[in-house]
Amino acid sequence: MKSSFLHAKEDHKKMICKTMLLLLPLLCYGIYKNGFLLYQRHSISLLEVFKPLWLVFLSFLINSLIKIVFVKKLEFDFSYLYVFLVSLFVMPNVNYFVFIFFLTAGLLLLHFLGKGLTINKVAFLHLLIALGMFLIDKYNYANVAELNNVYSLTLTDILSGRAVGGICTSSFLLGILLLALLSFGTIYKTNVFFIAYAFYCLFNFLFVFVFSWCDYMMFFSPTVVLGFILVGTICESSPYTFLGSSLYASFVGALTAILSLFLPYDGMFVAILLVSVATPLFDKIDRKKRKVL
Repeated sequence: MKSSFLHAKEDHKKMICKTMLLLLPLLCYGIYKNGFLLYQRHSISLLEVFKPLWLVFLSFLINSLIKIVFVKKLEFDFSYLYVFLVSLFVMPNVNYFVFIFFLTAGLLLLHFLGKGLTINKVAFLHLLIALGMFLIDKYNYANVAELNNVYSLTLTDILSGRAVGGICTSSFLLGILLLALLSFGTIYKTNVFFIAYAFYCLFNFLFVFVFSWCDYMMFFSPTVVLGFILVGTICESSPYTFLGSSLYASFVGALTAILSLFLPYDGMFVAILLVSVATPLFDKIDRKKRKVL
């Protein structure tokens, strides 16, 4: 599997471990917001407090079993980072059976049919699980307290992490901190995030202040910000050239803004999945331009 977040050749295992370590604050915050706080309100059991951790464990177990049975080789590669990310972005009320079934089905589909394709694997797996929740009529990103309108959210709440979102991806500020840490290295596609977010904000400006189609809170969606930071920058499904990645990011940002009008929490994943299919085309445009010059 090609490397994620990489421009240069580095030790893949070391990069996976570094990135996973950076993701631990998100995991811990998910346990706090969608676990500990709900347990204090007697909304969930003590076992459910650690649901984000159980999901990560299950995703690693499923990925390992598929490798043992079908690949015949258990290797710690970037697929573990991908399923880790999927576990962080799922809805707080995700059903364990739905998570296991659709993650397994998605990984098998990618193993047998996904070779040579540039589709974003994290977005694909996430949307499959979301589809599963829709099929059992449990599609909702609000946790128990949010469903009961216990919280009255302000902009400060949303920035600090009390927004509705993925089980571990509801903190805008943690996303910005994560971006800063990832940007310290020369191997992270920083331009993808900034261009995607700029186009997202530009289109949202039109939707909010010109057409009044949505709320200004859309500018600060933690799901979108963290999705651009962690999912949109995956190298095997995004262009390698600067011009190609910039074009890719602009389409992702614009399409996310449009789709978020209808799918506030999954529009970004649909946009990334669709645009990732055209990744070879974006790189081809850059190469043609270089030849002309």
